[in-house]
Amino acid sequence: MNGPRKTLHDRIAEEEKRQHELRLAIADLKARARILDRKLDTRRKIIMGAAVQAHAKLNGRFREELRKAILAAITRPQDRAVLPEFFPSPPLAPTPPERLSGTPESPAGKPVPAGGRPPERTAPPESMAEPPPDPAPPPRPLRPPGEPPSGPAPA
Repeated sequence: MNGPRKTLHDRIAEEEKRQHELRLAIADLKARARILDRKLDTRRKIIMGAAVQAHAKLNGRFREELRKAILAAITRPQDRAVLPEFFPSPPLAPTPPERLSGTPESPAGKPVPAGGRPPERTAPPESMAEPPPDPAPPPRPLRPPGEPPSGPAPA
């Protein structure tokens, strides 16, 4: 004889344990697949970006269209800082026009527009202005494919 037979409850418990282990294994495989998909997507973007840059160097019309597209699509200052060739430096503040004789002045000594009221102040004083954004971090060095990552393992 092979020993005592397992009860129905014991067999259910074993199958539930197996089912739990399989769910964990499936979740692990899905996580690994997501990581590989992200890496492949990043690689595609790098390759496409290099091809677009090379074509922009050769074709002036394409370069101008690319510049327009980038100007419209990239709005975050930290992202714009990485692409200075597409974002010219902001123009200097305009100098105030010369005051014409006979132009009424506000109590602050500034010319009053034709409507009779001084213009409303739209920009905050310099003491309340936001500080400039931090510059973009330096690019990370590239590793040859297949080389293990350096540093601590991610948690």
